[in-house]
Amino acid sequence: MKMKTSKQLIAKPKMWRVRSKSEKGKFHVVGTDGKTWSCTCTAGMMNRECRHKRIVRNKLKGNEY
Repeated sequence: MKMKTSKQLIAKPKMWRVRSKSEKGKFHVVGTDGKTWSCTCTAGMMNRECRHKRIVRNKLKGNEY
């Protein structure tokens, strides 16, 4: 009996736009591949935690930010 090989599943990146609190009319893009999070704000580009990532994670959990 031959065993079938399973294909590796690759998660598609997901992205959200979050309004900037300090710059009127500007949005930051928050993204995740299921393991890591990124954001286009200054803190996010230095791989630090930021308000925008927190907002998206809390929304996904059903919490208020």
